[in-house]
Amino acid sequence: VHQYPSGARHELLSYAIVATQSSDEDLLHLIATHHGSARPFAHSVEENDAARPFRVKEFNTDYPSSRQEIATWNAELPELFWRTVRKYGWWGSAYREAVFRLADQAQSGAEQDGDAKPFPSAVAKIELPTAAPKPKSYPLALTGLDGSNPLAFLAALGTLRLCCELFPGASLRWQLTNCWQPVLELPSEMTPDELLAILYSRIHRTVDPDADNRSDHCDKAYRTRKKDTEKALKSVKERKLRGNERDVAIAIEVTPLRIAELAARCKWLESLESSVPASFLSLGKSIAVTAKEFATFALRTYERLQIAGYIGRPDADFTSAFGCEACFDRNERVIPTEFQLITGSGHQYFLETFGTLMQTITIDQLRRSLFNVWTYQDLRLSFRWDPLDDRRYAISWGDPSSSEVRTEHGANLLAAFALPFFPVVPTERGARTTGFVVDSDETFLTWPIWSESYGPDTTRSLFQLDELHSAKSRASLKRRFAIPVIFQVRKIEVGKPPLSKLNLCPAVTV
Repeated sequence: VHQYPSGARHELLSYAIVATQSSDEDLLHLIATHHGSARPFAHSVEENDAARPFRVKEFNTDYPSSRQEIATWNAELPELFWRTVRKYGWWGSAYREAVFRLADQAQSGAEQDGDAKPFPSAVAKIELPTAAPKPKSYPLALTGLDGSNPLAFLAALGTLRLCCELFPGASLRWQLTNCWQPVLELPSEMTPDELLAILYSRIHRTVDPDADNRSDHCDKAYRTRKKDTEKALKSVKERKLRGNERDVAIAIEVTPLRIAELAARCKWLESLESSVPASFLSLGKSIAVTAKEFATFALRTYERLQIAGYIGRPDADFTSAFGCEACFDRNERVIPTEFQLITGSGHQYFLETFGTLMQTITIDQLRRSLFNVWTYQDLRLSFRWDPLDDRRYAISWGDPSSSEVRTEHGANLLAAFALPFFPVVPTERGARTTGFVVDSDETFLTWPIWSESYGPDTTRSLFQLDELHSAKSRASLKRRFAIPVIFQVRKIEVGKPPLSKLNLCPAVTV
């Protein structure tokens, strides 16, 4: 109540009655949402002298002001909203809000009509819960990351997401030094080495060598079958058959091989279940699979989640981050996340790169990415989220084909763990990746820098705001969320498919 005050006397009395049957957290959620706001963000209230001092005589309590601290509230309210939804479910949360809102409306109507009955004397004896002090947090600056670099920004988010799994209550804010630098707020004091050791134990995973060999054998068998199918189809095309003759030739020569190819692929995908570092990588090497395969993958994720419970949610969330089986192209392949910039050119695949990084990552690579100036000592295994990965001939000092691709493995792997912040959702225009906007056939990624400490739920909700992509709304957005700057990068395609490369341009402020 102290955090989210209201000038209406009957509302405060109603809150006190509800408090006898609700936790403080439930009560604050009802207060914040009972006028339809704070789901999950709040808007400032300007009418009725909203910032005036007021007194609640039934509780003999003076409040100096009901000033609106929107930026501070919007760092806290989404965390409260999502915890309530997880506790009661979508319908249970909405039911409680509706009952409370109707009770408030009925009391307001009775007061306006002069029919309100005095509250029982027992109400005056109820003590309002005092504002619980915020738990102490311990800042730890990630001095190696620059918020204007999309790879570094994603690495900061991935670190936040991992820390919230390991240290509940962790949050993230940004401070301006020589660049926009992320600062972790941790529930206990921790040195960089202690954090690195814990992060490493969470993201470094190995696989069973025997299972890996079996998967490789199945993969080779599948690729052999695929080549046989392609060879047979090419033979039919070279004979330039038409109409019924062509259909008969395909049915006799190609279809049996294609059936054998699909069977070999299914066997390979099944073998991946036990040969990848994490279950969410068992989709294959690339995300652009058929809608049916993705639906099967999503069903397996659901079944695992039912067994594991909420503890399995961090891995399960990657499914919606990769794509959506409801949106596919004319070849019935799932439209992957906009973050998939490597699609097989140069024999680099998105999910395969993710798995390889998890198996090969070292503590030193994590340290260099999070706390040191980047020197790009690592070879290959890049998701191409760093603008420096754009190595076109026209903008290169020398011939880029003669130099090895260098990157920061730690930053790439940590950034990959940020993907669940950006789920792929179906829209009337097809699949859209949260955080991206398509304007005049150009695709842009936009992200804010915030000075308040945000937890994972607040961060995830922030990226879903339309105002982030509207030039007219950004000034208001910055005030409401204590956002000093917003960055944007353009996603470009260089060359022609299937040999084209996707890159991100350097960031600009918007």
